[in-house]
This record gives sequence, C-alpha cells and structure tokens, in this order.
Amino acid sequence: IDSEGKNVIPFQYILGTHFLEEYAVAVFENDRENIYVIDKKGNKITRINGDVQEETQSTIGANISIWDYGIFNGVVPYVANGSDFGLKNVNGEIILPASSQYKTISRSWGGYCIYQTEQGCGIMDDSGKILIKDKYSLISSCNINNNKIFIACIDKKWGILSMDEKQLCPFEYDYIIGIFNSSKFVAVRDKKFFLITKTGEIERRFNNINMVLNAVVEK
Repeated sequence: IDSEGKNVIPFQYILGTHFLEEYAVAVFENDRENIYVIDKKGNKITRINGDVQEETQSTIGANISIWDYGIFNGVVPYVANGSDFGLKNVNGEIILPASSQYKTISRSWGGYCIYQTEQGCGIMDDSGKILIKDKYSLISSCNINNNKIFIACIDKKWGILSMDEKQLCPFEYDYIIGIFNSSKFVAVRDKKFFLITKTGEIERRFNNINMVLNAVVEK
C-alpha cells in the first residue's frame, strides 16, 4: 500500500520484510516452501533458499535479519543444504556456491560482506573473494557510510580497523557500533556509553542510550 492508501501489490504473502532500495523478501501464500526476493511490483526475482529442506528454511528464519537489512549491489546471500551460505546475484546466477565453510554471510555493505566460519568472522567482497581472514570473534559495523573501516572483537574487546587491517582504535571497549550518516561511533566500556571518533577519542559521555544493533555477525 502506498502513502495514499492505494494497493500497489496484492495481499498474497504470509511473511515479508520491508523494502530497502528496490527489493524485499517475502513468502507467498500459495508457495510456502520458498522464500523470494521480490521487486516493488511484487515480481519474484530469485529465491534465497537453495532447496526446500525444512532445515534450510529454519536457518533462514533464524537469520532473517540478514535480508531485513535489504538487498544491495544486486548481491543476495542464500542458504542451501540445510545451513550452508553462499552468494548469488538478483538474476539468480551463483556468485559463491553455498558451502558448509560459511555459517553466515551478510548482505553487501558497499561492496563488502561479513562472513562467519567455525574459526571466526572475516570480510569478503561482492564476488566472494576473501579480503580479511576469519580471525575475529565478532564483526559488527562494516563500511557503514562507505567509510572503508570495520569494527571487530578480539578476546571480548572491541576496536576499529581500516580495510587493510590497520588498527585505528585500540581494542579497549566492551562494544562499539557505527552510526548511519555519521563519522562517529557509540562505544560501551564499564557500562558507560560514549560517543567516539574512529581513533577512539571520546567526544561525549551519555548516561544512557537506546540504539538498534545492526549488522552483527556473532560466533
């Protein structure tokens, strides 16, 4: 339904995410075994399930936030064989075959995808090429606002690094998250909240804060 109350896409879904850019993810009432990327006209673009196994559907359901953040750069994370992640494009062509090596792969963040293996978390590009090895316990914000940096955790402490893995902010915070449309970050240390720069310089302290944690891949 558009802003004027006009029905743009028929009521035919039992589940759906909101549209970001051109696409959303939905399950059709008459096709409950598959989960589709759809466009703003309701057309089926491609499936995010590589098969109709119950375990595959459960894995997608448990990680639905990956697709809830939208489909960008025409890159679609998908799941097959129960729990294996891979990448395809919006035309359905496989970019990176689903593999048991990958426990999760995020949507594209301006050309970068966060991936998770048994060893930890790393970053690949939209073609599936590994740029940063899976040596971090966690990775949260990645290339938000096209800043070419990412936030990672080692030994339960968080820091900020450039895409060539130069340390910008020391691993000294209990958590750090990026802020959309801002060059600043929110950091937590000893239950205190701070506004910091990418080098970890504290600009402001907050008594409390409400924030939505986004794009977190957890081991």
